[in-house]
Amino acid sequence: MKLRSALVAASLLALPAAAIAQPVDGLYVGAGAGYNYLQNQSVKAGGSGNVNGNGGFIGLASVGYGFGNGLRVELQGDYRNSDHNGGGFGGSTNQTYGAFVNGLFDFDVGSSIVYPYAGVGLGFEHTQESRGISGGADSPAGQAILGVSFPIASVPGLSGTAEYRFMTTFSNETFDNAKLGPQYNHAGLLGLRYAFGTAPAPMPPPAP
Repeated sequence: MKLRSALVAASLLALPAAAIAQPVDGLYVGAGAGYNYLQNQSVKAGGSGNVNGNGGFIGLASVGYGFGNGLRVELQGDYRNSDHNGGGFGGSTNQTYGAFVNGLFDFDVGSSIVYPYAGVGLGFEHTQESRGISGGADSPAGQAILGVSFPIASVPGLSGTAEYRFMTTFSNETFDNAKLGPQYNHAGLLGLRYAFGTAPAPMPPPAP
């Protein structure tokens, strides 16, 4: 009898953590910022060899909807800023502005403190070059997303996030004085996500 009472009490005490860690169900918003690395780009015309990529800043924001079963869809906007050089152009500044539709899935690994997730997205990127390379170019784009979220118990619905994102443009980019191959971007981000309508965790009943 004592063992059964102890098991019941332990289950009831575990309820708050389980309630906090449920998959997103309904509307949510998110934002993140971090480091973006632009790989070398091949020069198709106007120069020679490769344009050497460097690191820079990435920031993004999203609004989405979770279906309560781990599946989420979202609309995301992003901004990247990286420098690159070489290819006969000297130093250049690469800025990209994009919009994506993403599909993601949160994996329940049996933990109340961490939820891994993965996703893919399709969208569009506008690239603006200045200095050595100048002009603007547009291209369809895609991305892959790997991340983990950490529910914050003191604020129901709020989670911290850590992500890796790979983004590529699908076409060559033609500027005023150069034609470059597709971009390949690697980004690491930290952020926050807030799910609306998340009920506070229930208080545990008194121990029997």
